[in-house]
Amino acid sequence: MIAAVLLGATASAEANPPVFDFSFGATGTGNGEFKDPYGVATDSEGNIWVADYANNRIQQLDATGKYLDQAGSTGSGNGQFSGPADVAIDSEDNLWVSDLGNSRIQKFDSEGNYLDQVGSEGSGGGKFKVPWGLGIDGEDSVWVADAYNHRIQMSGRTAARIAPTSTSWPGMAALRSARTCRG
Repeated sequence: MIAAVLLGATASAEANPPVFDFSFGATGTGNGEFKDPYGVATDSEGNIWVADYANNRIQQLDATGKYLDQAGSTGSGNGQFSGPADVAIDSEDNLWVSDLGNSRIQKFDSEGNYLDQVGSEGSGGGKFKVPWGLGIDGEDSVWVADAYNHRIQMSGRTAARIAPTSTSWPGMAALRSARTCRG
């Protein structure tokens, strides 16, 4: 009897996919407007961080989608972007950003202030060719989808510890064993 009830609940849940009934933003360059929003992450306070790719900035919004602040501008200097594609938040609410055009990962504090960066264009460990996606696991390791190098790279707690990888690196097994992956 219990099995039948549980099976019924499972079948019912599968028949009812999630409903996306909340959205915010519009096309543009103003506060709360986006041009090619790519990556999205939430911090411990429920704020939403969006990689606004074509506007070369990261926008911070509250849980209702109201604009709060932004980080970045167009360029290659510290805190500047050339196509930010993804964002991830670590356990200390630091913001990590994949900066495609500058072939690097940048780190910001919870207020959006630049802290550090790692990477440059190349194929060695800690170098990137189009660092597209980011994830942060339960131990604050930073995972990078290094698209044009056809690999995944992983760092330890600090960006300076990006591990060298190759196409035969067993990084995917480590990713599957990570406790959580927030991004």
